[in-house]
Amino acid sequence: AEAWAGSASWSEAWRTSWRAWGLEERAEPTRPHFERFSLGVKRSLSLSPSWAGRIEITAQGGRQLDRFSRYGFDGFENNLAGYPAWSVRYDRGVVARGSLSWRSTRGLRVGLLGDLARVHDSGLGPGFATLPGLGLTVDLTLPGRLLLAGEWGYGFEGRDREGRRGTQVVKVTAYRVF
Repeated sequence: AEAWAGSASWSEAWRTSWRAWGLEERAEPTRPHFERFSLGVKRSLSLSPSWAGRIEITAQGGRQLDRFSRYGFDGFENNLAGYPAWSVRYDRGVVARGSLSWRSTRGLRVGLLGDLARVHDSGLGPGFATLPGLGLTVDLTLPGRLLLAGEWGYGFEGRDREGRRGTQVVKVTAYRVF
């Protein structure tokens, strides 16, 4: 197993110009300046030649964030199992992720994901929202240096089109290694 690794980031930005747009009654105040910062720790675990795990915890925050500068969960770098990309936009919070994967044969890996976020998203009401999610992954190496990756996730607190609790996300990605 490797040691814990940490990361820290801070950014400050100024917009050179800004014009309000959208519906007037929903327009946010102009914020030409904002800051974002985060702290994170992670650890990868090699449990055996076939089993591997990973734990990651990240705290994020900011000042003067508007709808374009808030954090969001997406399909690549900041994923939250079971929640549609960009369905949660938050200005501060903590995200914990865990994964366990098993490599069964050469070219096939199956994994289990568990995510838990505690974030402040004004669209989810006042205060902080707790967003748990679970997921399964399958990675398959194909001829011609191709990798096919599939992921299914269930977000316990996600909202469907009718406003009911529980969302499912399926993501299939193909990679070509050069």
